[in-house]
Amino acid sequence: RAAHDREDPAEMARIAHRILPMFRQLRLQEAASVLSEIEAAGQNEPPDMKRASACLDQLHPMITSLLNKLGRDLREPSAYND
Repeated sequence: RAAHDREDPAEMARIAHRILPMFRQLRLQEAASVLSEIEAAGQNEPPDMKRASACLDQLHPMITSLLNKLGRDLREPSAYND
């Protein structure tokens, strides 16, 4: 978010590039696709802040939902007692 606030799409691309493998490993394909878009937008010449920002707006609710699901899973460990 700080890179977004600074309007730095190149930094947004670097961050997306670093976390993209984790999202792919977790098979979070929709979020990984959006991260790839952020990465591409920041690597354009010139970097495309509008596109990177729009992608970040798409990504934010995905991450919020994921964190909420993880929180529920951590509070309800009985779901893993199969």
